[in-house]
Amino acid sequence: MTSSEEKKADCSPPSPPGIAHTLARPNILALHPYRCARDDYSTGILLDANENPIGPTALPTQSTSNTLTLERYPCPYQIPLKTKYLSYRDVSGTLGAQNVFVGVGSDEAIDLLMRIFCRPGVDNVVVTPPTYGMYKVSAAVNDVEVVKVDLTEGFDVRVEETLAATNSNTKLLFICSPGNPTAKAIPLSTIITLASSPTYKGYIVVDEAYIDFSPVPSAISLLSTYPNIIVLQTLSKAFGLAGIRCGFALGCPDVIQLMNNVKAPYNVNSLTSEVAMNALDRVEDVLKKNVECILEQRGVVMEALGRMEFVVKVFESDANFVLFRLKSHAKEVYKVMADQGVVTRYRGTEVHCDECIRVSIGTEEENKAFL
Repeated sequence: MTSSEEKKADCSPPSPPGIAHTLARPNILALHPYRCARDDYSTGILLDANENPIGPTALPTQSTSNTLTLERYPCPYQIPLKTKYLSYRDVSGTLGAQNVFVGVGSDEAIDLLMRIFCRPGVDNVVVTPPTYGMYKVSAAVNDVEVVKVDLTEGFDVRVEETLAATNSNTKLLFICSPGNPTAKAIPLSTIITLASSPTYKGYIVVDEAYIDFSPVPSAISLLSTYPNIIVLQTLSKAFGLAGIRCGFALGCPDVIQLMNNVKAPYNVNSLTSEVAMNALDRVEDVLKKNVECILEQRGVVMEALGRMEFVVKVFESDANFVLFRLKSHAKEVYKVMADQGVVTRYRGTEVHCDECIRVSIGTEEENKAFL
């Protein structure tokens, strides 16, 4: 498939005006995206992009040939990767490449959504602490107000209070599911209630970095019914590919098109794309086995923590980490463990997390050392 054909597959036919066009900043709607060197032609004698035709100075370690033609810019549309990812999520029948944005982890998508929809100094986003810290960071970078509605002590969304906190300037409402640091998945019924609100007109952004460890189904299943839902996912967690920085946003074509218009021209590099494609070919023999191993070890860690007399609570987990509360001195315990070579995360400063430590599930040997 040539780049022009890939662009057509990714962007055509043009999506009709929808929610995105009513919420996006006017300058974003008027934006003409950067035209990539391969928009029209990707084969032949390529003398159009000021590349070095002699070839790369170096290849990845253990590579013996330049199979990725690293002297050339990568495909800006990533159609094969999008198609394979939809197949993995078993939604190829309802969603297409036009429903998928590929970015540098989920963080790029979070930042892009704020840049597209939030007017600096005017608009706001709603978050539900304790939650992922990058929402607050991206909001600060983009001069966007953050409205906080705390979860319950059981880490459930307070739906009525959350919707009541929104106003006409609220463009994004972030739901982290499973949550970080809570490790608790939010039921799809809660997402549906938020998305069905007659008063809130913005997007529900469901951040599902840990969804592959959760018994709660992905909110991707809601996209065909609710055009105001955007789902974020990543290869950093269950796929064990944090080092390649590859994430996805899934939603209606109008919002995905705006994200593609605003992103950097070649945001996903050829090495990342190849590794991601290879990983999606190893779902049955590697991914599922690894997830099962982590879930088994999660049970071992949770049971052992529950037997320790100085641990007063081990929270239920739908993720690849566990949040637990000590009787006291959690910060000191965290520091002592780190000084002895076992690094966890102290979470005692976050709402409902007093005296809490978060531990990622490691290998059997790492978990024994931690315990």
